[in-house]
This record gives sequence, structure tokens and C-alpha cells, in this order.
Amino acid sequence: MPATIQDAMTVTSALGERYLWIDSLCIEQDNEADKVFFIPQMAAIYGCAEVTIIAAATIDAHAGLPGIKPLTRRVQQKPVSLDGVIFMPSLENFTGLFSNSPRDERTRGTSNYNTRGWCFQERLLSARSLIFSEEQVYWECQIATWCEEAFWESCSSPALYRHYMTDYGPIYRLPWSSNPPGLETLYRHLAESYSGRVLSFQTDGLNAFQGILHLLTEGFGEEFFWALPTTYLEEALKWGAGFSRTSSGPRRNLGTHAQIGASGSVERVPFPSWSWVGWVGKNDISAYGSEWTGEHTLTFYCINIHGRVKRIGKGAAHTQTPGFHSQESGKPKLTTERRVATAPNDKSGLPSFYDATRIVITEDHIPSHITGNPLTSILLCFWTSTALVTAQSDRDGCIQFSQGSKSVSVKQDLSHIVFKPNTTQLKEIVLCCRLPSNQFIFCLVCSVDNGVAYREHIVEVQKSVWEQLHTVWKPVILG
Repeated sequence: MPATIQDAMTVTSALGERYLWIDSLCIEQDNEADKVFFIPQMAAIYGCAEVTIIAAATIDAHAGLPGIKPLTRRVQQKPVSLDGVIFMPSLENFTGLFSNSPRDERTRGTSNYNTRGWCFQERLLSARSLIFSEEQVYWECQIATWCEEAFWESCSSPALYRHYMTDYGPIYRLPWSSNPPGLETLYRHLAESYSGRVLSFQTDGLNAFQGILHLLTEGFGEEFFWALPTTYLEEALKWGAGFSRTSSGPRRNLGTHAQIGASGSVERVPFPSWSWVGWVGKNDISAYGSEWTGEHTLTFYCINIHGRVKRIGKGAAHTQTPGFHSQESGKPKLTTERRVATAPNDKSGLPSFYDATRIVITEDHIPSHITGNPLTSILLCFWTSTALVTAQSDRDGCIQFSQGSKSVSVKQDLSHIVFKPNTTQLKEIVLCCRLPSNQFIFCLVCSVDNGVAYREHIVEVQKSVWEQLHTVWKPVILG
């Protein structure tokens, strides 16, 4: 049996507990149906556990938990006596465990805990955690974080101790905070931070975030479609691809996701290009930071596992201010007030290229060659304004859009879109969201294959520029 599991059993026994949940053993790793069933339940599994044992210093199951066996810690705290006063050297941040910034010489440890995708929801959703680093153990709960090295904490302090995740601080205390942020603020920060994590398998892109989505659904009454909130879907499509310029550009998630099909068996489908889970690398999900209102200009549809078209986001939504109440089991219970989020009733303020008489998607709009195909479960369908443009790159690879003699200027840096120098491609630009000011619109730059459009990037276009183009109001099928 691997050393880490043996040590975890020792800790469990020392705590006076009888049962230990180990993901890799309690979920059959070669059983797709088992994983499809249990992975969405991780919020309850972590939240209801008495304590979560976190092996933050190990790279695999054979390394063990430092400190459980003698001489297994990399650094020992050695007291120093000076004029009769005993001093203890600090072990703070020796491994870089609590820092999301690149390690310097002071934090030159080997822990990659804060970069691993699966560890994100593990730590966030746990009511209490014992975190084993290379040199000491940390205790983290709803109220504070404590370390083994010294007594530096203040019980009366309302703030978390210094060691907690540093990029957004207390905003991560989702189930436990007495003053939690709103849904859209919380969701954007969580999703952006998670998107920068590393996964060993691209197939886990959605799985490792499912527990968080489940808790947001339970707490706010929000539904999610491929990790995007349906109440705010039009605004959520604005996520920006915040990739740095590299020779290979941004990477699409080429893995496949396991789901239960209409027959009840497990089937695998590709990740959609229009959701951030369909990409690998940190995304600017919190970009364009105006508050989300939930008022849609466009009407969105999806296709269920039985091949029927269903409207997304229709009906009651919830306000952005929940109430949190802890139960004895340790699992958070969240309460909310309700409101209704719908498309605006006043169509008079809509731009001239919006056609309010054609917004309904039916089965007739779905290409026949994909009807009945598992691919339909990733499709996002809606009527919108579109324009065919020519994308041309110069000898440096910089891209310019045009339609005939008209230049289409955009604000975003498109250097991540890989073009061969001095080449021309035909692209479809799809309107997906308006800004509240109505001065700009957000559009998806897409390539089209057999009637299905695939997102490559998002750009911001002036409304006046868009109105001068030849545009077509038509149903768009995003894959």
C-alpha cells in the first residue's frame, strides 16, 4: 500500500476516527459510470467530512506525509539561545505552499500544491483541513488557519491568518464566510483562478470544478451549462482568452468529457469552444469588470440528451446575496431570495441589426448530420447578427479584419491566433453580447465547419463600425 495512504490511515486512527475516504480507491478509476456519479458529489464529500487530510508536499502516493514517521521532514526547527532567551526560527512559506507567485530563493521548496487543478476544490470545499507541508502541519477551518511552528495567530482577529491563498484572500471562504460576495463576483474569481491550474489529464477540465459548481447551484439556485451560469450566459460568454504570445498560441482542450447518454450508458464528447473549460491555460474570466445584470439581448438554446431543443436560462433566477448557515454535519446550507432575470421588455432601445421577430431555435435549425450525435450536447444555439470578414496577416503575423474595402478595427490583441505570415482566411464574426453603454459589442471570431461555428477568440467592436458592415441575422450553432 502506498506510503501516503498508510500515513493517512495513521492520522485517521490518531484522531479517533474509523473511516477514511480516498478518492483513488473509493471511486473506481477504471469505471466511467462510477466517476460520472461521484465527481459531482465532491462538494458533499468534502463538506461533510470531519477533516480533510491534504498531502501538500508530495508528488505522488508513495512519498508519505512528512512528520508522521521520524526523519521525514525536510527542515527541522532548531531552537537558538541568546542571553537566556530561546528563539525559534520561522518556517513560514518555506515550500511556497501559500504563495501563487513564482518561488524565489526564500521559497525554493518543491510543493506544487497551489498549481494543481484537483486541489483547488479540495481545499475550498473542505470544512476543516490538516495540511501536511514538507516542514510542518497546518490546520485550516472556517475561522482561521493555524500553523505548528509558533503561536502567531490572534483568536479575536476577523481576518484569516497569513497563510491562506493570497491572490483573492478571504473571497475563497465560499461556504463559511459571514459576508460572502455575490454570485457573479464569486464565480468569476473562482473560475479564473481555477483555469490557471494544471491538470494531468485534459479530460478532467470540467470534473475538477464540478464540486464548486454543485455548491453554487445549491446555494444560489443557479444552473450551469458547461461551467457557464445560465442566468448570466450572454455576459459569461465575454470571457477573454488571456494567453501570452507563444509560438503555439492558446491551446484548445482536446480531451473529451464523460457523460450519461440517452441510453443510460457513458459516452464521451468534446469540450465546447465557447466555454472556458474548452481551453487550456488561465483565462481572463473576470475581464470587462462591469457587474452582470442577467438581462439578455439574445435568447439561447441547448439540445438535451434526447435531441430536443431547450431554452436556456428561462424562468426564475436568484439574487446575488445569499445567507449561509452551517449545519452540525459541517456541510454548508445556503439560502437565497428570488428574482426573475429575463430579456428586456423594451425592444425600442435595441440596435437596428437586432430582429426581435426571429429568436426561437427549433430542431429544424440543427444540421441533420449531427442530429442524434452525442456532439449535440455541447451545442449552444441562438439567433444573432453575423458578418463574414477576411482575416489577413502581415509578415509579422499581425492580423487585420476587413469586409470588402471596409476595415474592421478591434481592441483586442489577436497575436495568439496562429496565422502563417502573409496569408488570408475567411472568418465569421458572431455578435454575442452588448455592453451596457451600447457603444461597443462583443463578438466571437469563429471558424465554421459543416454548419457549426467554433470560437477562436472574442473581440470588442464599436457599434457604429458594426452597423456599417453587411450583416446577416441568422441562427448560429456554436460547437
